[in-house]
Amino acid sequence: MESFLRLYSFCRNVAFVGLAVAALLLAHAVWLLSRGAPGSEVLDRLWWVVIALLIGVAMLYRYLKFHRLYGVEVFTGYLELPTMNGNMHDAS
Repeated sequence: MESFLRLYSFCRNVAFVGLAVAALLLAHAVWLLSRGAPGSEVLDRLWWVVIALLIGVAMLYRYLKFHRLYGVEVFTGYLELPTMNGNMHDAS
């Protein structure tokens, strides 16, 4: 379970950074465009926006996948715990 925690925390952090960088780069490209920068410079920034967005979305997907697997691992771990009377399925 420790590895799930580390992996989904890493994926969550990288996803957030990727999406935040994409937003900042997009804002910078819009700012450059409003300042009259050459189209090639703005296009270069937009390619970096696409790359950062792809990384952010891919890691968000991995985060959600690891989060689901962590939940499954926790619930199956609770199923394997013995009950008070020793019989897992007989609660009476």
